[in-house]
Amino acid sequence: MGVAARSGQANRLFPMRLQRALRRPQFWFGLAVLLPWAAWYIVFLYRPILMGFWMSVLNYNLLTPAESVFVGLKNFYNVFTYDRFWIALQNTVTYSVLQYVLTIPLALLTSWCIVSVKRGRQLYQFVVFLPVVVSLVAISMLFKMLMDPQFGTFNQVLRLLGLPTSQWIASSDTALISIVAV
Repeated sequence: MGVAARSGQANRLFPMRLQRALRRPQFWFGLAVLLPWAAWYIVFLYRPILMGFWMSVLNYNLLTPAESVFVGLKNFYNVFTYDRFWIALQNTVTYSVLQYVLTIPLALLTSWCIVSVKRGRQLYQFVVFLPVVVSLVAISMLFKMLMDPQFGTFNQVLRLLGLPTSQWIASSDTALISIVAV
């Protein structure tokens, strides 16, 4: 009877603990706080990932999605055998490495310089943090105008200094470096 009584008592303890937890307002508050976050992750993170994978194994018809045909891994095979894929992958890796190698030391140097400033530190912090606050689209449009091969400010300054001008983002030779610099 001792073991049976204890196992019966253990089975009753779990529902009792659960019942006590359900009566506590902290449980419902925690649930109310976590449910919107969980819904957000499901709707905006996990669902698009799953939908993207599902679309990648279909010959997806954008106008009539119901007529999309399942092709399995054929799309992946086509991507990996496409010659421009490897060029795009090389450009992505080059961009990432250059961005990492140039950005981290520059950020450390900038922070070290700002920390050592006694007067006007808030102004320097504002100027450094401004690109984070300003929209990426606005910054992109600004640099597109500055780097215009014919009328851009950068080329006008180079002309005034008697230096050769550049095609900046208009040429495949200089576009990657120009984008990393931005």
